[in-house]
Parts: sequence; C-alpha cells; structure tokens
Amino acid sequence: MWNTVILAGDVRHREAADRDAVGRQQREVHAVAAKYAPGPPSAGGLLTETAPCVAALVRA
Repeated sequence: MWNTVILAGDVRHREAADRDAVGRQQREVHAVAAKYAPGPPSAGGLLTETAPCVAALVRA
C-alpha cells in the first residue's frame, strides 16, 4: 500500500509545472497540510458498531 502512496506522490511531483521550483518533500508537506482545516485538531476517539451513531448509519 505505501508503495502506491509513494508512487502517486512521485508522479504528482513529476507532472507538476513548478517541479523545478518546489521540492518533492515541500510538495508533500503542503499536500498533507491542505488536507486539514486550520485550528486545533478535532477530538479523537474510537467508534465501534455498538456506538449509537454507528448503528444509526447501518440502519439508514
């Protein structure tokens, strides 16, 4: 799985118009940061099939 993720990042970098100005690592840092909203991280937790909100999704 990680080989696929790394390959996708390599391809994305090679096809970028600014690949000579932006390094591969910098491009990945920006891609990861763009996935998350600014501000404090959301609360973590574990949901199982016994959690009422998960069970409601199954019934929907």
